[in-house]
Amino acid sequence: MPLPDAQREPDVPNGLDRLRAALRLLLADPDADVVAAHALGAPSDLEALRRVARALGSRYTVFQLTRSARQRDEVEPEAPPLGPQTRAPARAALALALHVGLGTGAALLADVLQVAPEQVGLLLDQARRAAYPALAPSCPEYAGTLGRYGDDTLDNVDAAKLVRHARGCARCRAAIESRRWIDEELRARVDELQRVLPPGPLEPVSGLSRATIPMARAVGVVVLVVVLAIAGSLAARCSNAGDSVAARGVEPIASVTARRGPSWQISPDTTGLLAVVEVQGHATHGAE
Repeated sequence: MPLPDAQREPDVPNGLDRLRAALRLLLADPDADVVAAHALGAPSDLEALRRVARALGSRYTVFQLTRSARQRDEVEPEAPPLGPQTRAPARAALALALHVGLGTGAALLADVLQVAPEQVGLLLDQARRAAYPALAPSCPEYAGTLGRYGDDTLDNVDAAKLVRHARGCARCRAAIESRRWIDEELRARVDELQRVLPPGPLEPVSGLSRATIPMARAVGVVVLVVVLAIAGSLAARCSNAGDSVAARGVEPIASVTARRGPSWQISPDTTGLLAVVEVQGHATHGAE
């Protein structure tokens, strides 16, 4: 007997547990499951992921605002690798989490995020660079193509152009290699997160909740902005009394320390990398 829609797991690639694990690249356990629950009862993969994207957007933005308001001096030890502390836009972070976690291609991501497939490549690269500030940059004109490198929807001609260019450009060779390394690391992280998922079914989110929760969060954001504005005004007034403040020995608040990702060495020998590309058939069109 089939489950009622409210209890049915979404038919997203690899199932609900994989989605729950992928979302843990973005949010901590309880919040990740709250977002994942929005996929329950969806009539299609596309609608399931769109619901997830909508649920994540407001929550992720609120976390970013509250983090900025707190002026944290350092990154939490257990911060998710694509979490709000990276300052990546929510849809860019979600695109990368779904790409590495569920194997979601650029075509479906474009429909989920309602952007052009070419824009998906830029979003993926934006999330990678936000999470790993030391990431080797590519030539700007190839950023979108490189962001979708290895995706089945990438046009063979565009892929071949990138490979031919990379043969003569050490910068883009290093960019290809480092991005592949990042995706492999994040995919391994999702594998580990899936192995340690907390047990138990998720609570389905009703249609009313899906409609009202984003609005409630939006109101909360407005309230937060007002509070921050008032706090800023008070801070400005206090700064005018600089002499008295200095006399009390009050020190300024420390600025936020930017998150730094791991550094790595790029091997000068990329022959193997280009060979893999050609075996996959991406370099067969217009090659020399």
